[in-house]
Amino acid sequence: MILIKTTSDNHDFSDNHGGQDIGLVKLNSRREVEWKKSIGDTLEDYFKKCIQYKNKFYLHTISHEPVDPSGNGVYHVQSTLTVLNDSGRL
Repeated sequence: MILIKTTSDNHDFSDNHGGQDIGLVKLNSRREVEWKKSIGDTLEDYFKKCIQYKNKFYLHTISHEPVDPSGNGVYHVQSTLTVLNDSGRL
């Protein structure tokens, strides 16, 4: 599994959710792409950790957006645990 940050401006991921998303690419044993998708919401999304256990991938992600327009560093932050099976389904 390869995780990257993406805004999908060049349409390499067709399922962009707005802002910065997390791009997931699953390779097979020949290093060919089996599937790719993006996860996230309308906030800025970042991945913190990906763990594979048996046939599932556990992703810890963080989403945030500024809630103070004056730029004082006040953010809405959301932490999410996402579980994907080996086929990329939630």
